Amino acid sequence: MAELPRPLVHDTLSISPMIASHVRAAMEGMIKKQFGEEILDELFDLYRQKCEQSVLNTLLGDTFLVVLRRKAD
Repeated sequence: MAELPRPLVHDTLSISPMIASHVRAAMEGMIKKQFGEEILDELFDLYRQKCEQSVLNTLLGDTFLVVLRRKAD
């Protein structure tokens, strides 16, 4: 493991999509397997919007807890 430097960006509109795409890259496969592909775009768009609202907290190390429930068949 290595620590990767994060550039300080003060523009929330440019860093928020980057954060959302990194989280999507890491989590998309697991979420798709459990909940289906149809929710992915909406889920990560909402996550990007949440990042825009609180990007400073995200950069300082706060995290979001997202709880998804599978619909009963």
